[in-house]
Parts: sequence; structure tokens; C-alpha cells
Amino acid sequence: MTWAMTGLLLLVSVSQNYDLVFNQYSQQFKLSAWNSSEMGQVIEQFGTTYGTTDNAWIIPYPYWVDTRLPGVMAGIPNRDFAIWSDNLTDSLQIRGAKIFIYNVDDIKSGNLLINLYPQGTGNRHLSKTPNHDFMVYFVPAQ
Repeated sequence: MTWAMTGLLLLVSVSQNYDLVFNQYSQQFKLSAWNSSEMGQVIEQFGTTYGTTDNAWIIPYPYWVDTRLPGVMAGIPNRDFAIWSDNLTDSLQIRGAKIFIYNVDDIKSGNLLINLYPQGTGNRHLSKTPNHDFMVYFVPAQ
């Protein structure tokens, strides 16, 4: 009887811990952490297509993604992809295709990119995680 009760308690404990770690915690983490891996995939695809990731930037936004993490996910661990919206005019001097990633709520940066690069196109990247979409603004080579 003691062994049966111990086995039952062990089974219940393992089942609850499995659910906490692999279901509940995983879901909460996905909802609270930004999708830097998806941004890294966008940067990696840009690098593969255009031969460089030097012309890829992320515009920081309060309480948003750490601009170093997408680089790690793209296989570029030593680069911070941040370019502040006040410094976007610095990118005008750089030749070649360009890509900017910014927060959906960052209307100021979106408008600034449209003014600086009217030939560019902006698209909303739909994330696998709800409420984690981001904007991608592509500027073709001139």
C-alpha cells in the first residue's frame, strides 16, 4: 500500500511539473519575450539575398526587443543592429539595399523612413506569437 501511494504521488508530481515547465511556463515566456528569433530570420534572409547584413538595422523602441539578440539568432553575435530614429539620416550615405525593422507602434520612425526613402516599401511581419508583429521597411539599391 505504501509503495502504491508513493508511486501515485510521484506520478502526480511528475505530471504537474511537466505541465508547469513545458506548457504553462513556455506559453507565458512566449507571450512576454520579444520574438528576436523571427527578426534574426529576416536579417539572415536579407544577408543571404543581398550578400551583407551591414545595411540591416533595428530602430529601438521603449520596452521592446534587445537589438543585439536578432544578430545572435542570425549568426552574427558581435553586432548591435540599433540605429536610433534621430540617426536615420546617417543611413542615407550608405549604398545598396537596406532594411529597417521597427515596432508596429513606432509611427514616428515609420513616417521618417517614408520621408527619407519614398522608394521603399513597408510591410508588417506577422509573428507566430500574438501581439508580437513588427514592421520591416525595405529600401532597394539605388
